[in-house]
Order: sequence, then structure tokens, then C-alpha cells
Amino acid sequence: MKRGYEMLTLKIKKYRKANGLSQKDLSQMSKVSQEYICDLEKIDRRKSPSLFIMCMIGRALKICPFDLIECTGKNNICKYCYKIKMDD
Repeated sequence: MKRGYEMLTLKIKKYRKANGLSQKDLSQMSKVSQEYICDLEKIDRRKSPSLFIMCMIGRALKICPFDLIECTGKNNICKYCYKIKMDD
């Protein structure tokens, strides 16, 4: 099983490529530096993005930032995500 940061790395890259975006494109659309995007896509990275950064990237990729993380709660939905979905 992949660790959380590895899943985040793979998902950012997957969604970016699915949208036909380069790291530079994603950087410009998300207002997150290209260097930071590059660092986030490295498996051996040392950066952990804040929720704000994940929201900026998610908005640029047209996805919910929670799609970038792996939920491990009931039915693959973490308690926090489950609460949000139930409150909508």
C-alpha cells in the first residue's frame, strides 16, 4: 500500500496529465510556483502542501482537493469528508 504522500504525488500528476497540462500550466492556473508543483510530484519530496495549496491546485484541476488524498474511513470516505458530504 502506498503512503499518503505517494498517493498525493501520483494523483496530482494523474489529474494534471488528464487535463493536458504541463507543470508550468498548472503553476500558472493555480498560482502555485512551478518549482513547488515539481517538488510535489516527486516521490521522495520533503514538502507537504497545506489545505490552501491543495485547494488552489484542486481548483486549477477542476476537482475537489479531497480527491487528491486517499480517504481511509467508512466506504473509503474519511470521517471529515463524510461529515462534509452529509452536511451538504
